[in-house]
Amino acid sequence: MDMNLEANVAKFVKSIWNRNVRESVACFILIAWIGFDLYFTAAPDLMTCGKLLMLFGIGVVLAVLWGKLHIPQAELRLAPPVDHGDRWRHHMTQQSRFLRFAWLWYVLPLFVPGTLIALSRVGEVPAARLLGVGGVALLIGAAVVWLNIIVAQGIERDRDLWLDERRAA
Repeated sequence: MDMNLEANVAKFVKSIWNRNVRESVACFILIAWIGFDLYFTAAPDLMTCGKLLMLFGIGVVLAVLWGKLHIPQAELRLAPPVDHGDRWRHHMTQQSRFLRFAWLWYVLPLFVPGTLIALSRVGEVPAARLLGVGGVALLIGAAVVWLNIIVAQGIERDRDLWLDERRAA
């Protein structure tokens, strides 16, 4: 069982790393796009404010990903799951908790600035189009929240299966 625990936790750490890299690449693409747009496009003050807030929101996402949710690979060597079950229980609980609150640190910091950017276009773009874009943004935000809750439940299930089984032994 212990080798299985080690392999499962190593796979978990690798999936966290992959997620953080994937999300970071998306963030850096957005930073480049928004930065380019800010530099080369004269925009109304509300749009500029929204873009600057969007950059700040992206910074929040990156800070959470690499500050709170990052688990260094070295942790597997320094604190093997077989000997440090409580530490890995904490890591997995923290992952789950942050994913359940993705609406707060992931969706809101991007949705609010996006709303300001859309509002800056009122009068330039037909209202029906803005409402359509807003509806799509809400659906995407809701999907992100829902998917993160499902992943959080999976992490909790794995945590309890892997680490509670070991405690009982």
